[in-house]
Amino acid sequence: PGHDRKTALFVHDRGGPSPMSDRADALDSRGVLLPEGERIELKGLLTRIAAELTPVVRQGALPEGVQLTITERGLLIRLADVKFFDAGGAMLRPEALPALDAIGARIRETGRSVKVQGHSDNMTLGRGSTYATNWELAATRAVSVVRYFHEATKIPPEKLTVSTFGQYRPIADNKSPAGRARNRRIDILVEARPD
Repeated sequence: PGHDRKTALFVHDRGGPSPMSDRADALDSRGVLLPEGERIELKGLLTRIAAELTPVVRQGALPEGVQLTITERGLLIRLADVKFFDAGGAMLRPEALPALDAIGARIRETGRSVKVQGHSDNMTLGRGSTYATNWELAATRAVSVVRYFHEATKIPPEKLTVSTFGQYRPIADNKSPAGRARNRRIDILVEARPD
C-alpha cells in the first residue's frame, strides 16, 4: 500500500532524468509489487544509470532515446531503434556506444540476469533486405546489444538472454509513423531477484 508499481524516467537533453506518467507502453502490471528492498535497489540502479546517461544526452547523442521504468519484473530499459540502429540494419551506431557503455557498466555491477528483447513494427522489409522477416531483424538487433554488453562491458554471458518478438508485441498502433517508431525498440530487462 502506498507504493508506486512503476517508476518511469526519460533521460532527456535538458540535463537529466524527468518523471513520466504511468504509460500504457510500460510492461503489463499484474498487480504484483516488488518487495520493498528490491524496489529500493532497482530505484538506485535506475538513478545510477540515469546519472551516467545525462552527460551522453547533453552531448546530443541520444535525446529522448532511452526510457527507464521499474516494473514488477525488474528494471526495464527501453532503447529507441532510430537512436541505436540505421533503418533496416542491426549494426549498432557508433554514437550509441557511450550510452550502452554506461548502461552495461551499471548492470554488470549488480550481478543480475538480463533479458534483451528485440521488437519491430509490422512494415514489410524492402527488397534486398538482409533479413527475411521482422523477427530476424529484431533478433539480430537484440543479439548485437547482447554481444556488445558481453564484449565491451564484460557482463558475463551466463547472465545474458536474447529473445525476439518481431512485430507481435506492439506498444503503439502501427497505423501511424509515430506508432511504428515506438514499436521498433530494444527492451533490456534487468531482472528482479526472486523472493
